[in-house]
Amino acid sequence: MHMLYKNLTEDQANTCGLVLAASGIFYHTERKGSGWSIQVRKADAEKAFSIMGEHLAENQTWKPGEDAEPVRQKTYAGFWISIVLISAYAAAAMIDAPPHAIRSFGSSASRVMDGQYYRTITALFLHANVGHLAGNIIGMAVFGTAVCRTAGWGVGLLIILLSGGIGNLMNAFLYKAGHVSIGASTSVFGSIGYLSGFSFLDKSRQPGGRRRAWLSIGGGLALLAFIGSGEYTDVMAHFLGFSVGIIFAAPYSVWGSLLKKKAVQVMCIVFTLVIIGGSWLQGFY
Repeated sequence: MHMLYKNLTEDQANTCGLVLAASGIFYHTERKGSGWSIQVRKADAEKAFSIMGEHLAENQTWKPGEDAEPVRQKTYAGFWISIVLISAYAAAAMIDAPPHAIRSFGSSASRVMDGQYYRTITALFLHANVGHLAGNIIGMAVFGTAVCRTAGWGVGLLIILLSGGIGNLMNAFLYKAGHVSIGASTSVFGSIGYLSGFSFLDKSRQPGGRRRAWLSIGGGLALLAFIGSGEYTDVMAHFLGFSVGIIFAAPYSVWGSLLKKKAVQVMCIVFTLVIIGGSWLQGFY
């Protein structure tokens, strides 16, 4: 069985059960501590989540309370991204080509301004040294995984990639020349921005939650200030990636039930791979 919601009140659990039963979905309720949980078969989990999302969006009579928690998708996408980053660094090191790779694929502001936009994506996979790489793979393992658990593995990966790429693009337009940006940190802070924005919008819809909602943005900015500076860091790129991530949270908070659909997730992962592959091919040719 797959847990759909936990920490519901008894009335909320009953309403959830009625909605699922009306849709022909088998469910099981269980009391845990002071709250109730709703479980469905694993094969029905995605459909059940979508149905409940549509019901909650259309009906004001029932909403999960402040303590009710939708169970996030189990995924370790951030760890897989970290493996890709390690592999990219190892490949460059094996052919003794990190400086050449940075010249050819780094997000050079002047080259991006000349139309080499692929650099805004390829630069995310390049790192100056092991220490630079280590910081980013830890950040991606933590925050990238959190994004994919909230948004789904396909949409989450696309958000992570685009927040970094668009952040690099905005950074290049800001500097125009004389600046090169590398590393996945722009995407890491894009992930932090998305999580902050998503939490802000979620809390702001709850009764009396506006003040607490701003704490989500404040917490994200605190992380930006605390871990977003140091050697081989581009503070402006970090801030821009963070800002783009916040923007991406807005449509997901509105169309989340639609974006959770498997077809959309698959389409987004394909789009992500096409962007990455196309960017590297364009750099080589």
